[in-house]
Amino acid sequence: MSTTMNSRTVVDKTTESYYISYRRNLLAVGVMWAIFVVCLAIINVVVVAQPQWIGDTSSSPGVGFFGLIRYCQLYQTGTNLVCDGRLDDFSTILNDAFRAATVMSGLFSLLGCVIYPSGWDHAKVRSVCGSNADKFNPGSCGIRWAFILAILSIFDSLVLAILAFVLGSRFAKLRPLATGTPSAGPMNGDKHSRPQSEVNSAYADDLYHNPATTPRVATLGPANFWRRFHRHQLQHCGQVY
Repeated sequence: MSTTMNSRTVVDKTTESYYISYRRNLLAVGVMWAIFVVCLAIINVVVVAQPQWIGDTSSSPGVGFFGLIRYCQLYQTGTNLVCDGRLDDFSTILNDAFRAATVMSGLFSLLGCVIYPSGWDHAKVRSVCGSNADKFNPGSCGIRWAFILAILSIFDSLVLAILAFVLGSRFAKLRPLATGTPSAGPMNGDKHSRPQSEVNSAYADDLYHNPATTPRVATLGPANFWRRFHRHQLQHCGQVY
């Protein structure tokens, strides 16, 4: 019996130490998660709204730039750029590839970045980027900052997935490793929501009893149970059970 109690004490201390470490890591990972989520949300809004995915260069035959939704083009020298494309009217978006990329960029950035170049064969794109512009070929146009920002959002999503995996794998170690292993520690279910040192001894036998290693000598009847409960309630007056 003494060996069993010593073993249980060692397990409890080890689990409690790991739980404290887990809580500290949880706070750090939680802060990092919040920062990356906010960054991802801001990036998604910017890359969808800005028409700066590809644009003219010094060797381009025309002047203009294109985004997922909006595009701007200079039709006559000495005039202002004319912009078109609205989110509330998908028919104003240049082609189906740009429409699909718009939807995917809001859900899954990688697909948006892959689909978008397939729309570079549009006539308006060629009027700015040259006749050699084609699917996945920007011609004489160049990649601009909004496209690069969209690629960065892919890595942001990857970091979020890694943080979730790390947090989940560390939490899994708090669970019992095998059937019959004593379920010690505050994270192994509702009844272990506190360290053992904080559990009223009236319940200790029920909470930490493991029938595979420690046979129960006797079962408390209702009268004895409530008698013990009231005795400990008087001893620990003011404690929340």
